[in-house]
Amino acid sequence: MTSIIKVNNIQNSSGTAAVTIDGSSNVTIPQNATVTGNATISGTTTATGKITSTAGITFGSDTADANVLHV
Repeated sequence: MTSIIKVNNIQNSSGTAAVTIDGSSNVTIPQNATVTGNATISGTTTATGKITSTAGITFGSDTADANVLHV
């Protein structure tokens, strides 16, 4: 069974926005996001802050060790 929840904003119990989805399906997370497990990102990704990894990051066939990125 598939469920569909149609919302534009998800808030915590005090009313602070946690996730916003706009009309173009862009998702905004105003604070930190934590992923447990694997995350797959396709397309163009722009980081405007710090990216922290405790297990390393792979870019194509290049791998950076945890907390180290050589450019």
